Amino acid sequence: MAGEEIIDHFPVSEVIPPFLFNCWKHHRYFIRKQIEILSSLNEPAIRLLQKSLLLIGDSQMDMYTGYLDISNIIQELTDRLFSARADTEDRYYEWLQSGGDNYRIITISDGSGWALLRGNINSCYIHIHPAKHSLYTIRVRAKELKTAITALVWSNITDGSPYNIQTINKARKEVLSEPPIKSISMNEGIGKLITILSE
Repeated sequence: MAGEEIIDHFPVSEVIPPFLFNCWKHHRYFIRKQIEILSSLNEPAIRLLQKSLLLIGDSQMDMYTGYLDISNIIQELTDRLFSARADTEDRYYEWLQSGGDNYRIITISDGSGWALLRGNINSCYIHIHPAKHSLYTIRVRAKELKTAITALVWSNITDGSPYNIQTINKARKEVLSEPPIKSISMNEGIGKLITILSE
């Protein structure tokens, strides 16, 4: 597959309607999988990475770090909605509103909590993301997540270390157009995310 064709067909999500779920922001193992794919592509990887990172946005977010894959999560939520008789669009909206806050939190089999809201993209009317302060969920900043992903892809392509500050700053400059940073901590921020996305 040629470079441009790869870019056009690169996956941004594994979720099918009616669920709306931004995997690049909220699912560690999805991100890990994309890092592996991108790292194998060499030159086209940079353009793909720049395109994909746009999906992360610029705010803070909650990322699920547990071991359930996306299909398992979706299936468990689907089963719970069916049990709650919220299995059609109209019933789902009624179920949300009956909770009083226009969202609901559902805890699934691994103990993680998931926030369900009203979706607003075509047929994806069930917007989900990990619940704040939930089990297997961490709060991350967009720029730190983008930097960690970029450092991992860049270091894999160049056979360097993702923790090396020169590697990180080179990646930030070439991919993110971000200024250099002086250092990282292994226990927080970029350094911690690099480790989490490497495990």
